[in-house]
Amino acid sequence: MKIINTQPVVNPEGWYTATEAMKLLGMGRTSFYAKVREGKIKRRMRKTDYKFWYKGKDLLSFWNSFL
Repeated sequence: MKIINTQPVVNPEGWYTATEAMKLLGMGRTSFYAKVREGKIKRRMRKTDYKFWYKGKDLLSFWNSFL
């Protein structure tokens, strides 16, 4: 699995789509969704639109787990 070496620039309280999260982490779609299924990247449903989004603090937490 490939992941970027520098910490992604994200707002910890921001919301990101799956595509944005993949780009920020430098991951491909298959690897990204595998980590979501494993529970290593937390997926949340926003009540405003009932779609799955990824919180910035969860992306940072996942990235920090690889250090």
